[in-house]
Amino acid sequence: MALHPYVRKIRTLFEAKGESKRAQGAKAYMRDQFEFFGITTPDRRKLQAEFFKSEPLPPIEDAERIVRELWAMQERELHYFAMEFLLKYRKKLRKEDLKLLEYLITTNSWWDTVDVIAPKLFLEWSYLFPNEKAKTVRRWNKSGNLWLIRSSIIFQLHDKKTFDEDLLFEMILQQTEHKDFFVRKAIGWSLRQYAKTNPSAVRQFVNANEMSPLSKKEALKHF
Repeated sequence: MALHPYVRKIRTLFEAKGESKRAQGAKAYMRDQFEFFGITTPDRRKLQAEFFKSEPLPPIEDAERIVRELWAMQERELHYFAMEFLLKYRKKLRKEDLKLLEYLITTNSWWDTVDVIAPKLFLEWSYLFPNEKAKTVRRWNKSGNLWLIRSSIIFQLHDKKTFDEDLLFEMILQQTEHKDFFVRKAIGWSLRQYAKTNPSAVRQFVNANEMSPLSKKEALKHF
């Protein structure tokens, strides 16, 4: 199947603006896991803004195809664009789009995409389908997949509407013995963020529970 015209246009634009030397540096920074065009973040955001102004958003029926086509490409800038593109539809996400979000979390996975998908895209989905939130993150937390586990812990980072302290603590307590850096860091990060609004609850939780030195250090960083 031919690429969606929208995908062809953004790929052509990014290819024309890339710089090979910068691409090599970005690839090395990301531990050689992804290819890059070599576009700085400010330049990419400027290009995206101009592109969104000049190109009408496709109908929502095309959105998943476009995102999946972008995600299947090697260049990381296209993955970043895919997330920004999908955020344009955040108020129109469907219940079945959970499968797409899980695909994005578990494919081409690294902190730079997961840390957008979980606390932005999935959070928006959870607002639309609140009865599915706890059930979904509990499943993620028990999945054994590093990035789903991280997502279950950090998805409430920016939640100002429906933050659930009990759910956060539950997700953390299930993973306090996890050996991976990204999970331990997520635990500390989520607690540090929550401490901005409820420092006493965070301090009490940290003091009452065993967790890794990294998690504890991150949680209490601003105390």
